[in-house]
Amino acid sequence: MNSAFLFSLLLGIILPFQSFQPERSVLSQSVAPASDTLYWKTDVKLNWADFQSTAPGGHNFAAYTFTIITMEYEVLERGTHIQPRFTVRSAFQRSKSWVDRKDPLAQTPEILAHEQLHFNISEITARDLRKKLRSKKYTSNYRKEIRGIYEQSIQQGDDMQKRYDKETRHGLSKEAQKRWSSFVAEQLNNQES
Repeated sequence: MNSAFLFSLLLGIILPFQSFQPERSVLSQSVAPASDTLYWKTDVKLNWADFQSTAPGGHNFAAYTFTIITMEYEVLERGTHIQPRFTVRSAFQRSKSWVDRKDPLAQTPEILAHEQLHFNISEITARDLRKKLRSKKYTSNYRKEIRGIYEQSIQQGDDMQKRYDKETRHGLSKEAQKRWSSFVAEQLNNQES
């Protein structure tokens, strides 16, 4: 199923700027994720109990995975030198993810594996975002630069999610599902976490 990404910025000053201080630190963070958030980890796998929302009426799918990419950053400014430190995480939101509990064929291992790959693709997106953010040299316009990188990475991740569903026909094509499973595993193994 499609995944959704959420991002909001809240700005606040951590250390007040004073004339005798050579540096200033500014915090920008995402809205705190809900308490039902499950962060991606190699050894954590989704199970049907994680899908806590109710399937909407008129849906066409067996299950829906709702993921977010959270981002927090702290910026250290030393004159014209801008040095951000980032925390980027992929998360699954239980209260917004669902499985059709009325359909006895919905809760299969194959469908759960398909949904797990949506979560894994979200992690690939988070890793790609981390890499891009860390490799950029920032200017005094860093807020706009960070937002641009974020939005580009999220769009690429969303495009990958859509391509995954289209090519696998939402998990119905076993051959395509197998190819995507291998591709995603390879991406996770080759990317820095």
